[in-house]
Amino acid sequence: MEAVVEELSAAVGSLIVPFAAAAASASAAAAAPKPKGQLLPTWGADQTVARRLSWYNDEELGWGGETVEHADTESDPLEDIPPMSYTTFLPVDNRPEYLTLPMGRLSPKMLLNIEKHKNSWLSSAFSEWMEVAHMSSIAAQLGCKILKAAMCQAATIRPFPTFPVEDFVKSSGTYPTEYRALVDFLAAPNDEDVKVTVLDNGMTGLEMPKAKVLQSWIHHSVGGYNVKSHVPSFGIFDIFGTPEGMGGVVFGVPNAVLGTSTEIYPPLAEVLASTTLQPMGSVTAPHIDVIFAHVAQIAVKQELDGAPDKLWLIAPPTEKNLELLAETLDGIANPDLSARIVASLEQLHWVRQTPGVCFIVPAGWIHCVLTFQWSLHVGFKFVCAEHQEDARRYIMWCIKKLSAIGNLTTGKEMLRVIELDLKLWGNVRSAEKWVKEAKDALADVKESGKGRRHVK
Repeated sequence: MEAVVEELSAAVGSLIVPFAAAAASASAAAAAPKPKGQLLPTWGADQTVARRLSWYNDEELGWGGETVEHADTESDPLEDIPPMSYTTFLPVDNRPEYLTLPMGRLSPKMLLNIEKHKNSWLSSAFSEWMEVAHMSSIAAQLGCKILKAAMCQAATIRPFPTFPVEDFVKSSGTYPTEYRALVDFLAAPNDEDVKVTVLDNGMTGLEMPKAKVLQSWIHHSVGGYNVKSHVPSFGIFDIFGTPEGMGGVVFGVPNAVLGTSTEIYPPLAEVLASTTLQPMGSVTAPHIDVIFAHVAQIAVKQELDGAPDKLWLIAPPTEKNLELLAETLDGIANPDLSARIVASLEQLHWVRQTPGVCFIVPAGWIHCVLTFQWSLHVGFKFVCAEHQEDARRYIMWCIKKLSAIGNLTTGKEMLRVIELDLKLWGNVRSAEKWVKEAKDALADVKESGKGRRHVK
């Protein structure tokens, strides 16, 4: 495991070549680059956007209210989930309090800690989570533990820079809407089954009939999640845009980002957007996407149930953070493990995503997401010349390890993403040489007997 972490750290640790955030407004030129090694957020617009939409102003946002009281154990029906058998777990009697308290309870120590480190917005977020997440689902319990773990962070969790939606949408008067996402879903070539995440049990990758997924979409976006409902609640990833749907919106990289790079692709044309749908109360555990590019995250205006509302916790791929994430390499999803990772991540940032709030997830950054409202967001990938050396090393590392990484599904998915992202990098003139080398190396892996066993 140590060898894997060390090699992954070397390949990914400097994946983000830090640039200054775009200056005081989204259209201003970039400031001077920061020294290497800081792994700061790559881009951002005027940070007043992040502050204005933070939980610090509860009255404006309608979040929270009174500080969470310490629930009476007898009246709190959900006790802690028993720990699973896992070699890296702490002994039961030595586990920290965010893993042992009942679901609805915060300790005085947690409340003191969030005040000390100026993270008081977390108690409001926790109050809201207790209202919107049905506590019998694995996702809801995972969200409780993640928020409690964040309260035990020994540092301020800083707001991550954001952009207004107008900076990503270049078509005047045409915006991403839920109607456009529905059009894309109905136009998808797979007419029978759709890969979904099931909110009740947290299972990902299950295939459901398209009609059943559509029923869930309409039912829960109108009425919200109801545990007594006979209609299951599904999340959907990668609803690809069509000309009549999201493909009819012209997306592009913000001008403030264009000002920080000598060569970005695609700045405007040929942006391939895809939409993600997540139901209220869903959670993704801390992870790094198998993506070798930056990803724009754009909140979609919803016409059936008001505003999307998501909390993102994101952190750079530092050596310590990668060591923490290495514990998840065997694929075990466990609330205790996810919470311990969040409690220990360094340089942790947050984004509260509501309509009009957009941001860029830098390539290789760790993130987990809690969904407080029925939520849609559309995204697209882009690359820039300044990040190519880190991308080259990361891609070549993955190609080298491709035949030995994970199971058949993992290998095939990584192969697919590498091929897609190499097409993006192929449009960057200064990257032509190493892209050709990477394609040749990928072809060799696919032809080898070892590669065929994993990625054929």
